[in-house]
Amino acid sequence: MPLLTGPSKLPLPHALSSTRSTSLGKRVQRILLSLPLPRPVRQAIAAVPPRLWLLLLVGLACWTVWGRGGPPAHPTRTEPPPPSRLREQDPRLKWLDEHLDAVEADSDHDHPPEKQAQTPALPSGMEHTFGSDGLVRVGLDAFEHPVAEILERAEGAWEKERGRVMADMSEWEEEYREGNYGRSPPDAYRIWPLGHRRPPPLPSPYLLIFSALPHSAFLRFQSELERQPGTFTLVVSRGRVSVEVGEREDRAVGERARGVREVVERFARDLPDLRVTVSATNRPRQALPVTTSDILSAAHSSSAPLSSTYNDILLLPPSPSFASATCPPPSPNTLSAPPSPGLTFLYWPREGLDPCRHSYIQEAAPEWFEEPLIGWAAPVLGFVGGAGSSDLLMPGKWPEAEVRHERGRGEWRDGEVQWAERAGKLFWRGEAPTGSSIHPAQRLLHPSKRHPPTLLPRGRGFIYADNPNPLSGLLDVSFVSPASLAGEWANQGRFKYVLDLAVEGEEEGRFVGGLMAGALVFRAAVFRGWEAEQARAWVHYVPVLPDMSDLPALLHYFSTHDQEAQKIAEAGRRWAEDKQRQEDVEGAWFTTLVEYGRMYSRENDEDRYA
Repeated sequence: MPLLTGPSKLPLPHALSSTRSTSLGKRVQRILLSLPLPRPVRQAIAAVPPRLWLLLLVGLACWTVWGRGGPPAHPTRTEPPPPSRLREQDPRLKWLDEHLDAVEADSDHDHPPEKQAQTPALPSGMEHTFGSDGLVRVGLDAFEHPVAEILERAEGAWEKERGRVMADMSEWEEEYREGNYGRSPPDAYRIWPLGHRRPPPLPSPYLLIFSALPHSAFLRFQSELERQPGTFTLVVSRGRVSVEVGEREDRAVGERARGVREVVERFARDLPDLRVTVSATNRPRQALPVTTSDILSAAHSSSAPLSSTYNDILLLPPSPSFASATCPPPSPNTLSAPPSPGLTFLYWPREGLDPCRHSYIQEAAPEWFEEPLIGWAAPVLGFVGGAGSSDLLMPGKWPEAEVRHERGRGEWRDGEVQWAERAGKLFWRGEAPTGSSIHPAQRLLHPSKRHPPTLLPRGRGFIYADNPNPLSGLLDVSFVSPASLAGEWANQGRFKYVLDLAVEGEEEGRFVGGLMAGALVFRAAVFRGWEAEQARAWVHYVPVLPDMSDLPALLHYFSTHDQEAQKIAEAGRRWAEDKQRQEDVEGAWFTTLVEYGRMYSRENDEDRYA
């Protein structure tokens, strides 16, 4: 049987073979039959009368003109959109802007909302994915709610961590030698057990790498840091401690300096003479380039002092550094996929907020990654870190006055009520935005006509759907004047949930205050402090992504699982009120200053590893 190279021609009906003048319908039919269409289609076209083809052509033209876009548009003057529709795009809430754009586009065309347009690529799977990048990605086919599984895993990890606490100094010294390439700890550490119940924390490996610096370079960097604004200098001389604060520094810098001095006074007699500058701002200050840190780490591990060649490289660089400089070359924007809004949770904050692994961090705080930072090869002590910075995190003075009440005797703080009597809403107060600035809370937490779909609890399971109830019913959020801000926050003990919002770093962190108030703290932050790093996420507080896309799902879950919310709130309160926290603060400063003093007070480079 011969192969067919194309569709064979069909014999035309008698009506089409006439030599009379053809109508428009006949011409359309002839054009369609001349196309290389399958044989059954051509037979169907030939069977349709020409007059019917003419009617179909007229109907198609009418539908094209009137059916799709309404009556023909006449040139008229366009009116600006109403004020409620005017809004600026906020990079911190990109996911919300995309949702609102889709809603506005649907309303412009009078089309019902399409779920497919809102969720173009929903994850599937019978299990939730716990990634090494610190994020949990929801499997929509899973049986259990992701938050329930997160809480179970976090509790087990916390119990294992508590079991690894070192009990005596002999075990501590062994850990010190193992992490410090066989070097013995200085004698100052042996005095610590005389007045404390537990060994001090191990020194930060990041601090130890600076011991490879030449002594002259170390002192020069310290002198340059003292000239930086927003800092104070801690001075230890002959067992006495004092602080030096610049005349132009504000009140907050002086208060932090006095708090640190009170902590260090308790063990200053055991420290060598030193001068150390501490950053007191609400943002990190240092971004040590990864090439410089690699040089220091290699020199420290080999116990070989840096040569004069490296000394010239590590001296004050002519240009500032940036947070992206701390990332290794292959890691930026390549190691982790961006989170799906509403379907991703922050399980491990240290990894999940690492900008070297997550490009979405730059969208949450774009101004931070354009901010010039210090790139000197010197340890910079501060109270805020993370987000690609190299600052060495230090604690402030722990609020002792807050732990003097006796819970067993029924004593409560002023303005505080028991859990069952608290309002089941998320509490937050902030200063009103000035000018055209838009605060994340103002955008996300303000009542809206339609929020994106979210996870809604159903027993231990969940569904992913639109919430029939507005999110505003779970919120008590407002903006107040700076003068009344402190008074408003005094009422946080009346609410079950408190939002610690520090996305841009300018907001004052209220993490410890929220824990001591007995509330379930939701912490949304790009930066991190010593207190939040010592506490355990999902055991003492609930971490929130910087864009707060997971906050609606978290609020819906804990509002329907009140016992779990109360359990975390009470665990966070016990952790914050434990007297061990004050000892932890002293230990962090003691360990850091002992190691820093060895670098500062050495008389020659040969003694640095003695």
